[in-house]
Amino acid sequence: MYFPAFESPFLKMTAAYYTDESVRLMKALKSDPAEFMKRCFDRVKQEVDRAKDMFIEDSWEKVRATCEAALFDQSHSWVAKDGTFTGASRTPFSRGPPSSTRAYG
Repeated sequence: MYFPAFESPFLKMTAAYYTDESVRLMKALKSDPAEFMKRCFDRVKQEVDRAKDMFIEDSWEKVRATCEAALFDQSHSWVAKDGTFTGASRTPFSRGPPSSTRAYG
């Protein structure tokens, strides 16, 4: 059963969890930003899939946005500085940045 009062604390805990995971992944994959991005996109998809099983539809986008912010906010300058994504065919951005519906729909 879904309780609206649960959503806010859940999103805060989700943000904290994925912020920690982002830091851990950046350290572990410091020489491979492309793999970091792939794993982060995989984690967002997993979390959105879980949200679809547990929450009402209005919450799915909030879960996705929370996960993406937590995973990518601290890493974007590192990934951009590396330049790995410019024209690299093995990256998640090889066909352009994903839209929320295409990547996680």
